[in-house]
Amino acid sequence: MAVANKEPIAGPGGLVPTDSLRGVASTNFNFEHRAFQAPGAVFRKDKADGHIAMHLMLGGVAASVEIGKLTRTFSIATQSPDGELLRSIDHALTLIPELRPGDSLPVELLDGTATWTLEQRHFDRARSKILLQLVKRVLWDVPAADAAVDVVDLIETPKIKNEIPTAIAAAARQIEMSESDMTFNAIPRFAGELAQIEALREKVARYAVIRKKLKALATIYRNDVRNTETIHRVSVLVLQPLNALRDLFRQLEQRTGEIMLCLQQLTPTVQYLRGVRDSLREFVLLWHDLDVAWLDLLVERSGAVDALVARTYRLAATHYSQSEAWQPTTNTGSRQSL
Repeated sequence: MAVANKEPIAGPGGLVPTDSLRGVASTNFNFEHRAFQAPGAVFRKDKADGHIAMHLMLGGVAASVEIGKLTRTFSIATQSPDGELLRSIDHALTLIPELRPGDSLPVELLDGTATWTLEQRHFDRARSKILLQLVKRVLWDVPAADAAVDVVDLIETPKIKNEIPTAIAAAARQIEMSESDMTFNAIPRFAGELAQIEALREKVARYAVIRKKLKALATIYRNDVRNTETIHRVSVLVLQPLNALRDLFRQLEQRTGEIMLCLQQLTPTVQYLRGVRDSLREFVLLWHDLDVAWLDLLVERSGAVDALVARTYRLAATHYSQSEAWQPTTNTGSRQSL
């Protein structure tokens, strides 16, 4: 993970290595079958139905073939090198929009690290949260600050700033770690992982705009029965994943608030944070183009509004069933696992 002052998030999130990659001999999508050498070949996942297809040019005409048909047509065995690579594509496309034959396996699939660049404020906020928690938990024995508090400014106040070195030293003694290791290894590593979530937290917060604009549109379209029903359905459907993400952040605050346990068991803490990060990144990737469209949308009666509401309904109806509660697809583990 890199930290820069001006660069925004520019890449995918990360996944802890999975069994789906066992047997993959290469770190690139280097397929052996000639079918994958077709001009313009690229794999994409359809947001509407979740199916993955290889898109290519045949005689100057754009075409697409679903992966299942590829394996049957060209007799690609599941356990063959090409079969193993095809099985890993679904995982990769939860984090990146498209994948071409010859592309490198995302490092997220290999070792769990993230490849995007963070702005400095994300790291500053993550580090500030950790230091504030140390002071409050170790020295004052009071709960950590509320998530809405501007922790970057707060730790610069004399009352907090003067206590930070003492808190670090005390925490190191409690978990039998050297003060140097705490300062230059544990805290920066913890902050680096948490910074990725802080960056995604910013992006996810923007989805509240969708709910607000849907509410405003419901008023504008109140005399239009057909559009009013569609707006209502969309509002109900998007409420489910947004509430689930809110609960995910609440759990995150509770888990990372146990600062001493997190630092003492840093490896499982990192695994937990990466699980949260993966879910957030998958959600952001799924909603990205709609997110931008809703942010730019003028709340008024128009064909553009009708089209966007319809697009949003199709995506929400496909991915969020009303019959079962949607949950982020992350394995955050039990509290004891930290």
